[in-house]
Amino acid sequence: METGEIIDAITLELRKVRGVDYDGGSPIYLRRLINEGNAEFARDSRIVKGDILLDVEAEQPLYDVYQEHPENPAISRRGIEVLEVWFQGRRLKLMSRAALPERWEDIIETPTNYFMQEADIICVFPTPPDEVTNGIKLYCVLLGNTVVSNEDEPNIPPEYHQALVWYAVWRELPEQHPRAQWYLDRYLLNVERAKAAAARNMTPVPRHVRPHW
Repeated sequence: METGEIIDAITLELRKVRGVDYDGGSPIYLRRLINEGNAEFARDSRIVKGDILLDVEAEQPLYDVYQEHPENPAISRRGIEVLEVWFQGRRLKLMSRAALPERWEDIIETPTNYFMQEADIICVFPTPPDEVTNGIKLYCVLLGNTVVSNEDEPNIPPEYHQALVWYAVWRELPEQHPRAQWYLDRYLLNVERAKAAAARNMTPVPRHVRPHW
């Protein structure tokens, strides 16, 4: 659903429980609730997966797994866990810090292509040489996007968009309202369903396709 449709559904639901004269809040306020719900849903369920393409810098092994689109936050992407890394047509192996060679020279000279992740930073080896201009492609678990207009869509799968309605209505109702817990329970049930689907890798986002660089 587009954000405008979600706002309409929230307003309709709030009028059911708070009376037909209830205005449901301004669109800006409801978009904020949608963004908060989308961020929490994506983070807790791990259902959103997709690609991030990083620009390569010669002799630079460290890259920030965070991409913010300055003109449209709705398409900004941030990975919370890197699942696959592809560089120069190869799938890099994941290596833990404990498995790293003791000497930095051994890390740089190793013929094995691999990567590490420390929070939002990934480290790729071998270090990209001067002549490399193609990108590093990551397949990640992504955080929720930020919708800024009624035409934007939350990036959690469409079958879970109704959960954002439950979340917003729960947030808008007083804590002591007799229906507040019901809306929270519906939202959390959808989070658990999405979490189970993510664990089975049953997401509508296509699996990573090997790039041809």
